[in-house]
Order: sequence, then structure tokens, then C-alpha cells
Amino acid sequence: MWGKPWWLAVAMLTLLPYAHAFSACNVDFNPPWFAIPASNGYDYLFVIDSKGDIFLGAHNASTGVSTVNQLSGALLVYSLALAKLVFALNMDYLQVMGNIVSHAPSIPETNAWVFKYAGTPVAAITSSGDVYAKGYAVYAGSDANCPPDERYCDTSSGDIYEKDYYCSSSNWACTYTAKIYQDCNDNAYDPDGNDLDTNGTCIDYNLCSAGDTSCPHTEYKDTCVGSIVRVRTTMYYDTVREYTVDAAGTGCTYADTKVYSCKYAVDPKTGRGSAKVTVCSDGKRTIVNAGCCQDSDCPNVPYAICDSGTWECIDHDCKCVSNPQVQQ
Repeated sequence: MWGKPWWLAVAMLTLLPYAHAFSACNVDFNPPWFAIPASNGYDYLFVIDSKGDIFLGAHNASTGVSTVNQLSGALLVYSLALAKLVFALNMDYLQVMGNIVSHAPSIPETNAWVFKYAGTPVAAITSSGDVYAKGYAVYAGSDANCPPDERYCDTSSGDIYEKDYYCSSSNWACTYTAKIYQDCNDNAYDPDGNDLDTNGTCIDYNLCSAGDTSCPHTEYKDTCVGSIVRVRTTMYYDTVREYTVDAAGTGCTYADTKVYSCKYAVDPKTGRGSAKVTVCSDGKRTIVNAGCCQDSDCPNVPYAICDSGTWECIDHDCKCVSNPQVQQ
């Protein structure tokens, strides 16, 4: 089943078949699986099965090391091409010069010590010290078949923590360490302040609650509210709802400010309005050139220019209509 190429020198290799159940860090090895038993008589130094699951039984593991030491009582892989050790494994330490790859899409067969089952490559150690497994690679600190990392709310602090799952060599079971992921705060932030001329957003941040996976927050965008004045086919809002940070600094509050006004200045000789009108647009105060908002804003007395005519507000201009004798 197993063999070694000319460029690798492998010491202490005796793989024995086993038929009983064996699992480590949620990985079940298919019987018959093959192993190098540990010197204590009940642990295993190295295990591989037909699926390409491998188990490396050291209690400490290091990958990407520049120097692999000649560990006592270890399974050693020496690269003749590099003239150095690239892999060493005993019950205390695993040292790998390269990387350990689980679920490798392909197993290299060139310049590699290849493990085959029924003629199919299922694992390999390359001349550069990379370890490839078609299935899971189980070793101290590996992901193995452990649950994916998950985030949760620590209700005692109101912060988001993350569980980092890994394979523990103490009992070859999945465990995790918890570390803070987001420091949640009970405060609020309003970049534009109480500026009616800016369409801003007040953000209310809060401590997390059970079930949250990120710090909760609510956004309040400045908006147009209140009564509506319709002029011809155009609709204008007359109130800006401006959100800002509350007095306590922990939330958002708002105030409604009327901004729509129809202060006109009509020239009695031309009937044209010249004042500017402030309106609410996209949640901010916007100044538009306009003189009137509705017909009632225009003169209600017959000026000479509009003798027997009618003043009407047309496109924000007071105009005299219904008098064919009047020149506009």
C-alpha cells in the first residue's frame, strides 16, 4: 500500500492495520485504517485511512518552520533534494517545513512520498515539506472537523465574542477559545449635528443582547415630514425632521422644524415674485428661487397692470391672467 521514492529517506515507518473504531476531533477513520502505534502501547503516532484522513498524534504542532529538528524517537522525512529534514513527528512534537493541506483537490505524485489506497493517491509529503491529505488532516491546533467559528453576545458585558474552535491534543476533541470580536457601546453619533442644511444620519449604538452576532445599531435619517402644500403639479414638504444625539449621549432624538415659507415680494408693475422660498428636500433645508406658493399669496387688489384681471401663482410667479389687454 505505501512506498517511498529515491529522494526521501524515511526512518521508523511501520504501518499496521486496525479494524476497530477510531476517531479524533470529529473525524471518524474508516476501518481498516493504518497506523504507527506510539511507544506507550495505546496511543497512535500516525494514522491514515482509505479516504485520505490522516492523524498526526503529537501534542504540539508547528508548520512553516525553517529548521526541522531530528526529534528523538520520531518519524523523520529527509529530503535528499534539499539535503535537510522536512518532517519530524513524535508524541511530543510535530515539525513541518511546509504547510498541511486538508481536502486537497489533488495529491502530488512528483517529488513526493505518496500514500495510495487501492492504487489511488490519498496523501503525500512533498520534497518541500508540504503535507497533503485528500480528507481531513487532524493534528494539534488544526481545524480538523471542528465546528466553524461562531460569534455570540456575552450578555454580562454586552460585547460580541467569537468562539475559535480547534482540535485539542489533550483529549483529541474539539474545543474553543473565546475572544472579543466587537466592543459594543451604548452611545450615539450624528456626523452632521443639528444642521438643517445637511441630510444626515444619527446612529444609535447599543450593547448586544442574546442572539446578536454583531453590535446592534439603528440608523435615523433626517427626513421631510409634516403638512404638504401642492402647487400646480409640484408637491413640497414644509417640515424637516432633524435627528441628533440626545442629551444623555446614548440615543437619538429629533426635532421638527418648519422650513416652508411663502414670503413674496410682488412687483405691482410686472406681477412677478422675487423672493426666495425655503423648502424641505431629501431631509434637508433647501432654498429655491420662488415668489409664491399658491394663488392666495398673490395680490388680491386690481393693480393697474392687472386691471380687471386675476392674479394667479404659476410656477412660483404671480401672473395676471384672464385679461387679454394686459401685456405680460
